[in-house]
Amino acid sequence: MKHMFSATRKDRINLRRAGRQQPFRCARLAAVLAAVSMTVLAGCASTDGPASSEMGTPTVEEQFGVKIEGVRLTANGYMLDFRFRILDSDLAAPLLDRSHKPELIDLETGGRFTVPTAPKVGMLRTSLSSGKPKQGRVYFMMFANPGGVLKSGSRVSVVVGEFVSDPIIVQ
Repeated sequence: MKHMFSATRKDRINLRRAGRQQPFRCARLAAVLAAVSMTVLAGCASTDGPASSEMGTPTVEEQFGVKIEGVRLTANGYMLDFRFRILDSDLAAPLLDRSHKPELIDLETGGRFTVPTAPKVGMLRTSLSSGKPKQGRVYFMMFANPGGVLKSGSRVSVVVGEFVSDPIIVQ
């Protein structure tokens, strides 16, 4: 005796195909919605507000003549590579002065990280023995990250003499 609701082989195949197509339809719909929302959000972004220098607070670029390129984990997470580009060689000269000891500060815990000194190489940072830094060139400082305390996504700040960077997210 056949059941009243039994599906034929053809019906079962069609149901399977429809089930396979459903995830693709959802993925396409999600992609379209994401594209539309990104367009709407980009259109809402305003650049008409005053820059920080217009509000009275000079930016790092204006005050120290450097553009921060970023802080990246290196050496399997045991070192942090801080890179910055010189925009104004006169303003940036103190940043490369050997007498200033750089520190990287974890903004969440207050932990301080220093630039290690290798026996034959010296401090793992770019410094100038004479002259001015070259405009447009990228310089670096390598900070120790003992135990891999800082991870990608950590918020840090770099301090060298009077230079204090804005918060930077470790990449």
